[in-house]
Amino acid sequence: MGLLKRLAQRRAWNDAVAHEEAGRVREARDAYRAIGTGPALLRAGALSSRLNELTAARQLLDEAVKLMPENADAWFHLASVCLELRDTARADELFHEALKRGPDRVDILHAQAVYYGQRLPKAGLEAEKRAVSRMLEQLADPARAAAFESLAFPRELPLIAIRNLALEQQLVADAEAYFRELAGGGGPAWIRAAACMHHGLMLANTGRPAEAIPLYRAALAAAPDLHEAHYDIAMAHMRAGELDAARTEMSIYAKLFPKSPVTTYGTALIAETRGDAAESTRLYKFFLDRVAKHPPAPQSLARLDIARSWVEHAKAFIEAVERHDSEGHEWRDQPGEDDAMSGRYGPPAP
Repeated sequence: MGLLKRLAQRRAWNDAVAHEEAGRVREARDAYRAIGTGPALLRAGALSSRLNELTAARQLLDEAVKLMPENADAWFHLASVCLELRDTARADELFHEALKRGPDRVDILHAQAVYYGQRLPKAGLEAEKRAVSRMLEQLADPARAAAFESLAFPRELPLIAIRNLALEQQLVADAEAYFRELAGGGGPAWIRAAACMHHGLMLANTGRPAEAIPLYRAALAAAPDLHEAHYDIAMAHMRAGELDAARTEMSIYAKLFPKSPVTTYGTALIAETRGDAAESTRLYKFFLDRVAKHPPAPQSLARLDIARSWVEHAKAFIEAVERHDSEGHEWRDQPGEDDAMSGRYGPPAP
């Protein structure tokens, strides 16, 4: 390739990057596609996927794979798009091809595990365990740790996936055994703390809040900066009907995060469980304002015992209270089976 052509491609690449960084996704996709090189078609395919133009994404990524047959990312993105298009047979094949080029890629192993979990839950669980094992091996080796960190892969994601898979597919006993293994092993403090945290969340959401509390405290002992555990302890006490203990623990979390919508929501939920409709309504309104302006980070949410539909719950509660008040009804003093204490509040998916 001549010098002038290389310079023109570099300028075109810089223009495409500028579009992407400015949020002009469609313009960036078209600019990358016009360049036509393997890396450019890979980016164009990834951006087409973001635009939910999956057929176009598959075509672009097919071209990228042809131009870069040894590139694990190209195979991985193509597998992910085929999975979204429900072409599961090809997706399975492509995940294997990606792993041939990147056998230590934890992100690929995790994606493959999620795919397995949709078809064969126990196979998905075992695949997630394999992803965790590879991750710990790499982090323990300074020569490989940098490559792992460059993926920007959330370390707790396989544990979150195991927790959710266990809750959804009745694999709680299998997941419990694995979380105990991680927590009691000789791994780094963060993995022991995370195992305790997600083990506790799983138990709290299967009607065992009293058993969850010591696990949350063990997580804090291993990683004192795992502040989400204070919120989860409060929720476990609330589920168990220990409302004074719930308020005490929530006050610890509130001192750490006084302006967080999570604090406001948890305090409102305890008030609701206590039967204080006026206070919970006031707090839920405050929560809705805060969460709209400052939504929590997904990683933090995944550690918290919060319903996936927490915003909808707050809105529905406010509407119910206002409707009852307008009709002149009185609110009961104690929560019933449909209230927060009943255990229907589960942690959100990753």
